Amino acid sequence: TLKQNVHLLAGNAIEELYPNKFANYYYELARHYVAAKNESKSIEYLEKAGDKAKDNYEYKKAIHFYEMLLNNQSIYLNRVSLLDKLFSLYKDTGKWNKALIIYSTYFKKRNISDDNIDLVFKISEIHYLLNDFKIAYNLQMKIIKFINATKNTCYLSKVYGNLGRIFQKTSKFNKAISYYNLQLKSALKFNDSNEIAKAHDNLGVIKRLKGNYHSAKIHYEQSISHYAHLANKQMMANITDKLGTIYYYLGDYVNAKLNYESALNIYKKTGSIYGYQNTLGNMGILLSTVGDNKKAKSIFAERIKLCNNINDLQGFANTFFAIGNIYLNENNFPQALKYFSKSERLYLKLKNKQCLSKVYSNLGLLYQSVKKYEKAEIYFIEQLKTDKRINNIEGLMRGYVNIGNNMNFLNFYNEAINYYKKTIKLGKINHINQTYATALYNISEVYCKLEYFKKASLTICKTLEISNKFNLQIEKEKILNLKRKYSFKLT
Repeated sequence: TLKQNVHLLAGNAIEELYPNKFANYYYELARHYVAAKNESKSIEYLEKAGDKAKDNYEYKKAIHFYEMLLNNQSIYLNRVSLLDKLFSLYKDTGKWNKALIIYSTYFKKRNISDDNIDLVFKISEIHYLLNDFKIAYNLQMKIIKFINATKNTCYLSKVYGNLGRIFQKTSKFNKAISYYNLQLKSALKFNDSNEIAKAHDNLGVIKRLKGNYHSAKIHYEQSISHYAHLANKQMMANITDKLGTIYYYLGDYVNAKLNYESALNIYKKTGSIYGYQNTLGNMGILLSTVGDNKKAKSIFAERIKLCNNINDLQGFANTFFAIGNIYLNENNFPQALKYFSKSERLYLKLKNKQCLSKVYSNLGLLYQSVKKYEKAEIYFIEQLKTDKRINNIEGLMRGYVNIGNNMNFLNFYNEAINYYKKTIKLGKINHINQTYATALYNISEVYCKLEYFKKASLTICKTLEISNKFNLQIEKEKILNLKRKYSFKLT
């Protein structure tokens, strides 16, 4: 047709006029050759246009070009290669359900093979991100059957790592640790530095969740060492950021800041906007913790601009939540409510129940601060419901502490103690030390109020024992203040 010929001539003209500057015109060339229905040229320039958009963090454009390319391709192996490119884009832009439909369509009716096993891993990861843990687990078990049948054990460490993450997400921490240790053992057997680094990273994460910060620190340092050997600067920055957070939890804000700055510098050099804005958020939280709210707000404003550039809804939600926390600490409750509500809407859109739990927790704390205890309890109960749905043990413990504190404020001391005991029970079973120590301290405080000083002395000793063992500075300071306040009555 005339229209097709016009587009074909336009594409040819660009190629002839700018033979050394094709990269500047990939978008136009893709558009013209698609309209001209020139299949070979369409495939060539759609891929190049998608790659250019992805490199420029124009993710919507990249997805558009890759999806057009997907509809034009006919060779399955090329589709797998293209899906690899689409995977990170779908993941980063939260289009997980769409990703799952496309991935599953091309995997349907095919047995697992060396050619498509990476695709199976990716389908499993999408189910994991969507909290479909049973399906994710079953896919990993299918991969294990393939490994057993083919004796191709090089994939084992990756499977063990994924199984560990599934059990970690469902708060079965001991099982998760056993799989992470298997991941490390398998990776060491094959001398696979990449999987060794991942295993140490995974073990660092779960040790942090359990409040064993010194052990987490050692694993993160090991992970950084292996990624440095691989010259993987992106992952070095990622783990350096996590190491900064460990120092933050340990109350060592100087080293936390140094690690965050180091991660930011690496991300800046590698051009990773996602990593950069995430660490920027952690730096903002650190600054607000040490009281520099003005600078923290400035950093969060910068992060919002970056999130806007790459349409990162998760980044927006996390930033709004952090800003809400600043206003909550400043007792600016209307502004805190505004930002918590913004983050709540985004987390609902993203179906991120773990983060929603934190929002409900902080909304409860907000109403608790203005002595609206009944409304606070509504949010704390919503938090508990959310955490029960996803079996988030850490969140459940936090929720029980929140309701216990609410009862404490209302002088319902026995009810408060019962909720604190629920937290302690979960902490003992799952070895989650930070919240466990917090609940023990809270019981000590209630016993002091009730003048049960013998019981208070026992719980104070237990709290100090855990706080010293895991270097929990905040709990240690609170206990010392409590002992000073009641020193004449505590034994």
